[in-house]
Amino acid sequence: MGAVETLIVWENFDVTRYVLRNPQNQETKILHLRSDQEKEKSHFQDKDTGVELEHVEEMPLLEWFANNYKNFGTKFYSNLNIYISFFFVCV
Repeated sequence: MGAVETLIVWENFDVTRYVLRNPQNQETKILHLRSDQEKEKSHFQDKDTGVELEHVEEMPLLEWFANNYKNFGTKFYSNLNIYISFFFVCV
């Protein structure tokens, strides 16, 4: 069991998950950025050398949660899941 038993996330959660790799030393870095933070180029550069980091993966964090929640032994709900479940229970 992971640290979170149930994860409920707002459907319009505007955060993107980035997996970045430094081409010089192959170190991988994971960032979670809001859309306003994505505009800052400093997030995509190595702080020590200034080299631009390679984009290995980029996806909405909500989508990443939906694809990976089972790996952490948790239940996952977005507000859309709750509304759909409520609709089917009421019908």
